[in-house]
Amino acid sequence: MEEKVRYFHFPLFLLRNLFKDKEKTMNIIMGFGIYNYIPFLEINEDQIARQVCYGMYRGGLTTALKKKLKKYIKTGEMTYDDEKCGFEIDGFNPEVEMNDLNYLFTQDTELYRLSYEYYQVSQSLYFYSLEGNIDEISATARSVKKIIPDDEPYCMINKDHVFEFRDNEKSETELAELAMFLAMRSIQGKKLSCRTNKQLVVSRMFGYANPNLALTNMPEWQKPLYDKYMNRYHFDKIKNNLELNWYVNTYSNHMRGFAISIDYGMSLDNLAFETESKKRKHKLAELRSRKQQAKDQAFKKIKEQDESTE
Repeated sequence: MEEKVRYFHFPLFLLRNLFKDKEKTMNIIMGFGIYNYIPFLEINEDQIARQVCYGMYRGGLTTALKKKLKKYIKTGEMTYDDEKCGFEIDGFNPEVEMNDLNYLFTQDTELYRLSYEYYQVSQSLYFYSLEGNIDEISATARSVKKIIPDDEPYCMINKDHVFEFRDNEKSETELAELAMFLAMRSIQGKKLSCRTNKQLVVSRMFGYANPNLALTNMPEWQKPLYDKYMNRYHFDKIKNNLELNWYVNTYSNHMRGFAISIDYGMSLDNLAFETESKKRKHKLAELRSRKQQAKDQAFKKIKEQDESTE
């Protein structure tokens, strides 16, 4: 059976170092995405002790949780069977250890908090079919959460894209394609399509919510690249590549900016129809407004004429 596509959600500003250090950028996005998925998990409280016992025997516990358990093992309050390691004839079933741990949860709230977080991150890793250092994942996510700007746009990236761009050599053009794709995705959000412009797309390619933030916060090393993709030739080259290879549709016809739809949100035919329909509605609304203004102006002149003849 084909594996379901998984996505990491992350704040846009994490893209700011993509062109400088793609490997580190992808690791941070992945770590944050794993931790950020925790609120969407179905948590089974009965499984927390079991997960911790499994980690105790098989490895992978966080440093703080491991230290806590060692203390209780040393005092005899936590059972540790280094022969069976929690396994019985019917498989992994550390019933005695789980009973000890569940009792300790009632006595030590910090132990429970550490165990709960360990279980959550473990379940998120399982959701993404990944393995990882839970200490590093948690630390990365917490550090990112502390500096997320107010009203920061979020984006999502396919898990396969993360590994593809992290683990393989990529040209500047390929990085620009990914950056523009993610920029457009952050703009479109949950809508099937939307209207945007070059200035906003390029700003988001470099991790800035809008052009004003880009111009006032951009470090010197980013400016040449920013200026390059603000150039119409380079911008259109990347946009055309997305339309050919990234399931992106764009449409523009005598309008400011252009309409976009990505990931099969809307076919090019439907995008063109929707865009032209909205343009017509907008023009009709403007026409009605102009007619109303002309009517009001005419009545005003008539009234002024009547008043002048009295």
